[in-house]
Amino acid sequence: MSLLLWLSEQMNFMIKETYTHRLGRLGVSRRRLE
Repeated sequence: MSLLLWLSEQMNFMIKETYTHRLGRLGVSRRRLE
C-alpha cells in the first residue's frame, strides 16, 4: 500500500519535471498557456 503511494509520488515528480523542462525550452508556449 505504501509502495503504491511512493510509486505514484515518483511518477508525479517525473511528470512534473519533464513538463516544466519542456515548458522551459518553449518559453513562448508557456506564456501562451498562462
